[in-house]
Amino acid sequence: MTPILGILASSISGSKAVTNSYESIATSTLGSAQSTVTFSSIPQTYKHLQVRITNRSEFVRGSGNTLGVSTYLRVGNSGTIYSANYTWGSTFGDGSSASSEHYGTQNIMVVANNSMPAANSTTGIFGSSIVDILDYTSTNKNKTFRYLSGFDQNGTNGRISFASSLYYGTPNAITDLQFTADGNFAANSTFALYGIKG
Repeated sequence: MTPILGILASSISGSKAVTNSYESIATSTLGSAQSTVTFSSIPQTYKHLQVRITNRSEFVRGSGNTLGVSTYLRVGNSGTIYSANYTWGSTFGDGSSASSEHYGTQNIMVVANNSMPAANSTTGIFGSSIVDILDYTSTNKNKTFRYLSGFDQNGTNGRISFASSLYYGTPNAITDLQFTADGNFAANSTFALYGIKG
């Protein structure tokens, strides 16, 4: 059986994935709570990027609500982070039902729609996300993003969501990624950036 990452690589490139399709660029594992995770000076030598995230928020949901909170992404170039013109649609649910949302232009993009555990969710539970950033070096077309994310609290509560989105902005290539959240990212959250060969 082809691994999920191999399936994603195949669908991006239109060809069969090989074991060396992905190359590690950088990994950030948080030793303490942190509000922002940034990758900068990203090499321009790949066709696409992928970020693999395992995270948890320090944000406390009110009224005993232990469902997830969101992770957000802005992109940038040469140290400038762009803060407008993101649009996306998403589908999410808890296994018993599903909802769809469509957003107009926003100043920040959701990459894990209420699918990162809140601080008052089950202790030790982290969410997982895979974020694809397509044609990130292009200077003549909009950038496309897609993600799959979710978490499970040992069967008591959980969430899964997926989306496709677009950045309508400068034609500059992407050299910087900036992740933020509802509340700080908790210690031991991990963000791993990979380049995908063309």
